[in-house]
Amino acid sequence: MVYIVIDTNCLYVSYSKIDIKDFFGFRDELVNSKLKEVIDLVKSKNTIDDIQIIIPDLVIRELAQQRFEAYCNFATQHGRTKVIQESEKHSVYSVTDYQAYAYSEILKGYSDIGMIIIPICDEKYFSEIVDKAIRKDSPFEGKSKKSDKGFKDTLIYYSVIEYAKQNKGEFYLYTNDKVYRNYRLKNEFYNMCNSKLSVCSEFANIKNRVLLVNSDIRIDKLEYKSSESENLIQGKFLPIRVKYSYPVFSENEPIAIVINEHLKQLIQN
Repeated sequence: MVYIVIDTNCLYVSYSKIDIKDFFGFRDELVNSKLKEVIDLVKSKNTIDDIQIIIPDLVIRELAQQRFEAYCNFATQHGRTKVIQESEKHSVYSVTDYQAYAYSEILKGYSDIGMIIIPICDEKYFSEIVDKAIRKDSPFEGKSKKSDKGFKDTLIYYSVIEYAKQNKGEFYLYTNDKVYRNYRLKNEFYNMCNSKLSVCSEFANIKNRVLLVNSDIRIDKLEYKSSESENLIQGKFLPIRVKYSYPVFSENEPIAIVINEHLKQLIQN
């Protein structure tokens, strides 16, 4: 099974040019261009049973908070009367009511279109999270006097770990956050849940990897060359040329791809 985990920064929604009615219901903008690309990819390859899209509950909460803040700003700029009148149509009678309403609508909306919503990790991980913060380990950024920066990222990371322990597979984290790009996290993730974690900031990276995972790869030829002369990995042999083919455009017209020095990175990532 392949799981694509969507981070908050890949679900950006602008509230700068909207009307009060747009604060109610599940807005189409919540399926932005980045998420739509992932959904279309899954559907187009007919692998919906093999690929699942995950949105952590913490991401839902962040999106709800963004909408709540925009709702409050709208009330300040356009008057509370207009906001109250529209809110009461949806059984929202207070600011607190709207905060809960926004969360429930976004949660329901993503669930209805087939997203898996995973809960925030269990409290049993909090001791490890505190230790990471003190050591300034990733996903904490480790900057001077900012050792706690990255707390939300760390919660998402452990939430995925907890889910992966019960659901083995290939996990791809779609995010713009650089805090996840640490090889130690990949090793730690594998050791904790026996599943592979890859971090992707571009849709093209996800697309290429999903195609590889779900294609019938056939190794045709493999040549080895000593890496000593190139000073790449001392004492080891490194494959530098491989030919393999897999169906992309047509089952009857496989495309042969030649990968040279990038093979090792492709396999590891």
